Amino acid sequence: MKTSAFLLFALPLLATAAGAGEVRFRILGDVAMASNPNGAYANVNVGDQVELSCEVFTINPPPTVVAPGQWVNYAVDTATMTITLGTDTVPFTSGSPVVGMVDAFPVSDGVQGLSASMGSKNMNFSVGHNSGLWNSVDPFTNLGTHPIVVDGSFSYTFEITGGGTFIDIFPTSIVVEFVGTGTNFCFGDGSGRTCPCGNNSAAQDESGCLNSFGQGARLRAFGNASVANDTLSLSGTQMPDSSALYFQGTSPQSGGMGVVFGDGLRCAGGTIVRLGTKLNSAGASQYPVGADAPISVRGGVAAGDTRHYQVWYRNAADFCTAWTFNLSNGVTIVWNN
Repeated sequence: MKTSAFLLFALPLLATAAGAGEVRFRILGDVAMASNPNGAYANVNVGDQVELSCEVFTINPPPTVVAPGQWVNYAVDTATMTITLGTDTVPFTSGSPVVGMVDAFPVSDGVQGLSASMGSKNMNFSVGHNSGLWNSVDPFTNLGTHPIVVDGSFSYTFEITGGGTFIDIFPTSIVVEFVGTGTNFCFGDGSGRTCPCGNNSAAQDESGCLNSFGQGARLRAFGNASVANDTLSLSGTQMPDSSALYFQGTSPQSGGMGVVFGDGLRCAGGTIVRLGTKLNSAGASQYPVGADAPISVRGGVAAGDTRHYQVWYRNAADFCTAWTFNLSNGVTIVWNN
């Protein structure tokens, strides 16, 4: 059942679209009421598990929130929007849904704006509570599973209506996932080339060899790898706050296994292009940012080219070998028109 409504004076801010398939929101729940289910929802029963899934268009850098309680709205890539109830999946039909995020804790955090026609019925979702749902309004800083907490200001709308149907769904968690572009390879987990001093990372991390912080640097790509509409961005995380060089190669080293280099593995080889050097903050950086040239321009790529990307970073601590640097995993990108 729905509890007391949360109060929030909110100023909306619409994020300008950069590219689809960057961040996926998955809203999980259970059917609490199923009155007169019909059409695509005819098989819905109370207790069925529900998943509302969509990918959003984000921007880089994220918008700046200038007022407490300000909503930031991210447009949904409607081609990715579905709702699954039990064993049936219903696609997006029409509408202009957005994912609106607000970070106003301790007043109330929330998400709103997911309203669309799904299988020719109206689907509406919003949730708010004062338990610190988000760390910010930037989806990339909120990756992971966020349980829905029933607290003093908790409220929700998660329902499907139309044609006499009313399906009420109780939300249990919101999952924010990175939707990567390309293929990650050359992990420092010992599955290919062994790291130089046994500093293998965990297999599930899909990162480079461990650094002095006990982490392997992770490189991920997101955005559109198109030479005509290049929104591709390389994001490096789990590094020391030091310099990081993003570079491109024309071939994978040793068939993708990499070769020992410094405290890690060099994965990208062939003809090398240095895309840019960044200074990590909170262990992370990315290319391009601001006035940086797009990757396709800086790397001189053409439609149909396959290129391999990696991050070299300084790790000056006395760790592993006498060298003072390490590298991330690699990412392979096939460029299109």
